Amino acid sequence: MVVAPGAESVIIETEFGPMARDPLDSYVSRQLMKWGHYYPKEVAIYKEVSNGLDSALIIGRHFGSLAIQLAELFQSMLCLEANPSTYRRLEYNVRLNRLRDIVNTRCAAVCERN
Repeated sequence: MVVAPGAESVIIETEFGPMARDPLDSYVSRQLMKWGHYYPKEVAIYKEVSNGLDSALIIGRHFGSLAIQLAELFQSMLCLEANPSTYRRLEYNVRLNRLRDIVNTRCAAVCERN
């Protein structure tokens, strides 16, 4: 894949919708590009254990590959991502997949001390 110098994101099609991904990411993005999904067994486990819940808090959500797949299960979801550039991608992916009514995002870190 050839990417323009300085490109912040590349849009790819996945089984669950379009995703803006980091052109330098060689793990999650590579799986999405190669197979169109990211760990379907993990997604199935989350779907099973979240059955009946109305809301979810997802911490460290990267650019949203898991959150986007799980959003349909909840009435509301809050996704936290500490890395500002990754957070921008997460925010864009939520809008790109028209999930703004369900998924709220915050650029924040979670830790036990300041």
